[in-house]
Amino acid sequence: MVEKFNKLKLCIAKTLIDLGLSANIEYRFSQHEFDALVNLENILKPVKLAVEVLCRQDATLITAEATLKFMIKKLEDNNSALASELALFAPPDFTTTNKFECTFDVPSKSV
Repeated sequence: MVEKFNKLKLCIAKTLIDLGLSANIEYRFSQHEFDALVNLENILKPVKLAVEVLCRQDATLITAEATLKFMIKKLEDNNSALASELALFAPPDFTTTNKFECTFDVPSKSV
């Protein structure tokens, strides 16, 4: 949605001028607000790509790990506060977890 708005921002600004609403402060967007929307789009793009890859039917744990690493790297490279917070809430590295902690015992079948 943000991506589509950013593509149409010039059309929206021209439409507001045509309707005579560009002078009204309630309808006017500042350059700071447009920049914030572009920044938000840049932050959400890697997240969108990661969700699309993880939702594929052929996704495996290996692709999930690579996808999450890619997403975290892109968020860290963004250098914004929101991107940094999203990167902090990412799941821990799969390779450092103890695989024995993730196992469980199957209860015996009672006849």
